[in-house]
Amino acid sequence: MNRKTLTVIGVICIVILSGYLAVNRVFPNAKALAPQSVDKINTIEFISDQAPNERKSLAGDDFVSFITLTNKAKPTRRMSINDYPTVTPYYRIELSSDQALTVYYVYEEYGKVYLEIPYQGIYTIDAIIFDLLYK
Repeated sequence: MNRKTLTVIGVICIVILSGYLAVNRVFPNAKALAPQSVDKINTIEFISDQAPNERKSLAGDDFVSFITLTNKAKPTRRMSINDYPTVTPYYRIELSSDQALTVYYVYEEYGKVYLEIPYQGIYTIDAIIFDLLYK
């Protein structure tokens, strides 16, 4: 290889790396979710925006399955900038523990299922979560 080819390859590598770093800075991944412990959560209640007066609770195996699914949620580069999702339908899910109340929103958009924590981040989650909520 001659010197000119090596210089072109070096410049291309630098441009690609700089582009990646710039995108990472402008559109960072959401922070990873702190794993929830089944023992520390007292209740999981949810409501749908389609039926706001019908509050339901998860218990038993569904309770454990929900915690397991949320612990496997993967961060996205999408930012959460609203108090609640702008798509419908969605579910508002409240996890209460002795220390705090955590609010999640679950919805489907463009064929993917998302778990959103307002102003913290948006995560992809397995569609099986709807099976727990539709029961």
